[in-house]
Amino acid sequence: MTATSPPLDEAFAAAAERCRRALETDFAGLATRLPGAPADPEGWFALLAGVPEDPAAMDRLARLAAASGEGSAVERFAVLNALLAAAPQMRRAAADDTVKRLFCDLCAQVAAPPPAWIGQFALTGAPFAEMAQLASLRRLPAGQLVFDFTSIPHSWLLKFHPRDLPAALREIAHGLGGFGPVVAPHLNHWRANPLLLLQREYLRSLWRIARTLEQRPEVRGLMADAWFYAAEVGGIFPHLAWVRRFFLENGASFFEMEAAAPESGFMVGSARRRQLYRDGRFQPRRTLVLWRRADLLAWAAAHPDGEEGGAPPSGPRHVPVVRPVAARPVRRLWNGTALLNRRPKTYALATLLAPALVLALGAAMPAPWLFLPVFAAAVPLFWIAQYFYFQ
Repeated sequence: MTATSPPLDEAFAAAAERCRRALETDFAGLATRLPGAPADPEGWFALLAGVPEDPAAMDRLARLAAASGEGSAVERFAVLNALLAAAPQMRRAAADDTVKRLFCDLCAQVAAPPPAWIGQFALTGAPFAEMAQLASLRRLPAGQLVFDFTSIPHSWLLKFHPRDLPAALREIAHGLGGFGPVVAPHLNHWRANPLLLLQREYLRSLWRIARTLEQRPEVRGLMADAWFYAAEVGGIFPHLAWVRRFFLENGASFFEMEAAAPESGFMVGSARRRQLYRDGRFQPRRTLVLWRRADLLAWAAAHPDGEEGGAPPSGPRHVPVVRPVAARPVRRLWNGTALLNRRPKTYALATLLAPALVLALGAAMPAPWLFLPVFAAAVPLFWIAQYFYFQ
């Protein structure tokens, strides 16, 4: 807490009062024009807890917005109410005080939003989905980053480059001690400079996340995935080289996955990236970072001035997995990534298990003893095929 920062209790009281005042002044009488709307802040909190995953919650919000006839007013009204319900929970949450103060700042900004924020409250946009997660405490603010607690999806094993799979399994099993829980940072849609990735602010955010992990001993480490962690990005765009270098110098491991989708962000903000992609000279693969809890906390402990964005220590704490790759065009027989993300069991059955089973059954017709060895050999074969031809 700085000399000018009020005590946390006062900060939370002031944040709640700003939300109440905004509801009274900006939305007077709106609740009476919303038939079937939640009756109190706790109801709005529960409703936003389903956004964007629950179709019923999305449909209910869409109907309320249509009934109001006031653009995205209902969305902001919902967020203000949810923040009111979330504030006392956040005050008691296992999170660093810097994260709690950022939550109070978020309340103040939603109560009196900057002009650039107004259009981001649209129900179907990614920014509103993130705001709903923040207002329902499924994500927490850390500055340039927001973060949540999750587990590494088992289906991601299908996404790792076959050469990376053994190392990925070792890192998950022995480095992290399991698939989760892990902390997952995400770029903040509501940050001041949404087109920029600022090193100083990025490290500040990671420091706040690490300080929060000190209060959550069950969290095994950090998981982050994005196109800008890919090995080729720093060579083509030197101003982004620091991102991968920072994690390498502090003991994290990298694992290449499927081709990054154009909507994942690399087509935004850079005409050169867009042109290189159209020319087939830049197709980054989505790349996973795994950072062990001990290494993350060691980095944070070495920088008690984390709020000042201290530079990372030199030298790795353990040997990271690094496999430099060159940009290459992606050729697919069928793009199965959407199915893999939406219904991973169906994808695994269609591209891996069913073909292996058919091959094994065919081999077993003249010689039944061939079923198991052929099936065992076919599974890794189709594992490799699905990565290169369906992702």
